[in-house]
Amino acid sequence: MAKRDVLHADCTSCGRCVEFCPDQEVLQLKYTVVPLFKASHNYFKQRKKAQGNFEKRSLLGWLRKKAQAKQAS
Repeated sequence: MAKRDVLHADCTSCGRCVEFCPDQEVLQLKYTVVPLFKASHNYFKQRKKAQGNFEKRSLLGWLRKKAQAKQAS
């Protein structure tokens, strides 16, 4: 697979695309030639689990739970 630089006019270089990429080392964030962060399947799984736990404990989770209870009754 050929390496390509991917730039987009709206990119803010936040790195969220790299953080949430589920594929191993497909994307990476670099500063000049120094890699700062690489996509990692294991990190993606941990991040997804943490996001799910956060949503369950947050207001969004409470609202979903309340809506499900309302539908069940």
